Amino acid sequence: MRGSKGRTWTGNQAHRTFLADGFLAGIWELTESGDTATLTVRPFDPLTRAVRDALGAEAERTLTLMSAASRHDIRFADA
Repeated sequence: MRGSKGRTWTGNQAHRTFLADGFLAGIWELTESGDTATLTVRPFDPLTRAVRDALGAEAERTLTLMSAASRHDIRFADA
């Protein structure tokens, strides 16, 4: 979580964040293009396989709730 405030806020706008093991671990964004919704996870530090798998499952549930797109894509950016 080193110096995460600058990465979680732009001016007075907060970005969407996620927790891993109870700690602020990164940001995520949802974009839609045509019939595809993409949720991109941008961790602050490298993620363990277990955390990445759990985030992937949560991202799929989030896409189902937030987008009516017929296709869902989940991407993990490098830390």
